Amino acid sequence: MMNDGSYIKSFLKQLGYFETKLYRGISNIIIYYYEKHKSISLAEFISYISNNNELYNEIMEIINSNSDMELNDEFFLENIKAIKYIMIQEEIKKIKKEIKEELDINKKVKLATRLTELKKGV
Repeated sequence: MMNDGSYIKSFLKQLGYFETKLYRGISNIIIYYYEKHKSISLAEFISYISNNNELYNEIMEIINSNSDMELNDEFFLENIKAIKYIMIQEEIKKIKKEIKEELDINKKVKLATRLTELKKGV
């Protein structure tokens, strides 16, 4: 199931990206690999990324630290939900800071509207 692309499609639909450069790089290379090969074989993927030291080392650390976990739909969806929550909280902090620093009242109103939407979960 993990190698059929359903998790990649779900990630793209529900999150689409990561703010952090490293994790954005990891997700981009996984997506690129999947689109090129139409499946994910862990061994072949590891071989594919072995020339990119930074991503390779981080991916291997992720794999090794999660080797005893059972990966299934529930685990995946819980993680997507947690990541989405963190991303929304970070965006809320960013907008609050922008509101404090903004002098233009119209821009403040737009930012406040966006803040309200985020808090409601829109």
